[in-house]
Amino acid sequence: MSLTSLLAHYKYRRKALNRHGIHSPFVYDLADKVLLNKRAIGDTKGITATVEIPEKYRHLVDKIIAYYQSCTPLFPYTPHFIQCSPQALLQQDLLSKAQSGTLIIVGSINASPKLFADWLQITQNAMVKLSIDLGDIGLLFFCDAFKQKQHFILQRYL
Repeated sequence: MSLTSLLAHYKYRRKALNRHGIHSPFVYDLADKVLLNKRAIGDTKGITATVEIPEKYRHLVDKIIAYYQSCTPLFPYTPHFIQCSPQALLQQDLLSKAQSGTLIIVGSINASPKLFADWLQITQNAMVKLSIDLGDIGLLFFCDAFKQKQHFILQRYL
């Protein structure tokens, strides 16, 4: 593990909130029902990834997708899923193509200083209403129901 990776991991661990530091009902629900839940939630058929998610995060990503595919009262629509890297988001201009109801799962956000800078740039985009940093993966929510832009850094497995 490089010094840059160690430093990024240290910064993440220092800032990451546990469930009790979350003041958004939507994000608390995600933490409570997905991140703390050790069981599989459902099926993720029909989801294709444009980037490989490392195997140690595959189960977490599958749980997130399955959770939002199922009917949840805090997510007011059926989401569309995109999995990609920060570079692909910026290079392919996927942010401008996202519509309300899109959840973008971004891999390798802390793999290098460049990718982390790309992630920070993406989270500042006006269309992104909610961003969640889970360490090595990030979640971007595009939802018109969210009135204020929010960013959370959460512990992966609380």
